[in-house]
Amino acid sequence: MHHRRRGPSSHRRSTAHIDACVQEENDFMLRRFLRARDHNISKASAMFLKYLAWKRAAKPRGSITEADVRGELVQDKLYVQGFDKTGRPMIYLFGNRHFAAKRDLEEFKRYVVYILDNTCTKYVKLNAQVILLVNS
Repeated sequence: MHHRRRGPSSHRRSTAHIDACVQEENDFMLRRFLRARDHNISKASAMFLKYLAWKRAAKPRGSITEADVRGELVQDKLYVQGFDKTGRPMIYLFGNRHFAAKRDLEEFKRYVVYILDNTCTKYVKLNAQVILLVNS
């Protein structure tokens, strides 16, 4: 059966009455969820609402600051440096600087979100892709 593809506006309408934060997300973000669920509005909406709940829990004040992840930042274990041939930002992770026994797991989770948020905000245009190189 062939079904008509629906865009971000349909997706936004189907979730806005459940969570007002939907209005803060751009059409590109909504399209990602629609594509991930083959443009099935109900499945994409459920996935998107789970993302919004995760986002509120991961960033309770709306963002993560340097002060929130200072213990991780001082270890110099991750850098965003340069771009690949297609223009994707490259994140370098030095695994030998990551000591699982000496870290605060909650701060580390905030650190990962902090790095990805900052990388996407500063460098990612419409392709929404980054390269992560891990050196152990």
